[in-house]
Amino acid sequence: MTVGIDFWIVNTEKSVKFPETLHHYLAKKKEGMVTFDLLIELDPYGNRWFHTEDIIRLINISNMLVDEFISTWGDAEGTWKAFGDTYKMDKEVRDFANDLRELCTEALEQKNSIKALGD
Repeated sequence: MTVGIDFWIVNTEKSVKFPETLHHYLAKKKEGMVTFDLLIELDPYGNRWFHTEDIIRLINISNMLVDEFISTWGDAEGTWKAFGDTYKMDKEVRDFANDLRELCTEALEQKNSIKALGD
């Protein structure tokens, strides 16, 4: 079981895990980057509700993370080759950001909220 924060669309089974390892990694990387405090400052043991305005902010943060952690490794066919832990973590950041963006977009389309539940 992975420790972290689960983002759930309220009253659905749809969720995305924000692993504790990514939380710590992004907290270390945030200096000098466009702010994503809304995500980093989440209490890993608490709960938080996100409504339309904050969901839009989460989408913007997700877009920024995908852009910021652009792939600098792997080949054009998408066969990834790990050149170290940093590259692996950067890919995990992009994967999480894409999943979170999809979850947030779906919540907005449903006119629903998101709840973040810490472990």
